Amino acid sequence: MKNEMKLDELKKEVIVRVPVVRDGNVVYSLKSRRGPSKWRNLRNADYGKNPENDTPFRQLSFPENERLAFWAFSNDTELATKPVIQAVNSYWLTGNSLVVYTPKDFIGVDFPEESIVAQLGNDSKENITRIAESLKARLGKREDNDVVFSDDGRVRWTKREGIFTQDLSSKSALATYRGNIVLSGSLENADLTSKLADKYSANPKFWASDAKYAVRVPDLVASDIRLHVYAGNFGFNDGWFSFGGQ
Repeated sequence: MKNEMKLDELKKEVIVRVPVVRDGNVVYSLKSRRGPSKWRNLRNADYGKNPENDTPFRQLSFPENERLAFWAFSNDTELATKPVIQAVNSYWLTGNSLVVYTPKDFIGVDFPEESIVAQLGNDSKENITRIAESLKARLGKREDNDVVFSDDGRVRWTKREGIFTQDLSSKSALATYRGNIVLSGSLENADLTSKLADKYSANPKFWASDAKYAVRVPDLVASDIRLHVYAGNFGFNDGWFSFGGQ
């Protein structure tokens, strides 16, 4: 996907009702925000329908919602961007993605299967080891900055070593930090997140789980001065938002 994201409308007669962002082949509905709610509720939520073809919008992945956040903060004078900005500044912006930890592995997966979701917060060594091996079997040959990707980009792996909760040394450090690349889905998206961090005065912070075996929720949230990129949340509380698209 290219960095250019354009505010557009599906049809002239629904300009006010369903503003959208077109990002390559993906259509993001700015009226589809769901929350605040628990992560599992957002995963199962109804995100409405695309009036252009009457098909349901799906929940966006976390990398897709990160791209939407970058676009919204770059166009913050547009009224339609306010729900996205609020989701980051006042709550947690997440997506249909999870993070899998083992002592050696740090894995991001978009649109995870229910067997992975079932392990959220359970920290079962046996089950999570099996899940990690299954996800690694999907990896292809593409590798960027020590992150290996599946052919469809929906699974990203890097070694667990060096992935921990830390204040990053600069805003631009998000662009090359392996943990953020795994969450963001690509080097390009990681770079967009680093540009989003430029909106705040302090350097960003990356949060990781301390558990040896874990499945956790990724999200973006900001304090008044800092962007926080989380890879270690449970998603059990009611402060989460997500958007839909197609």
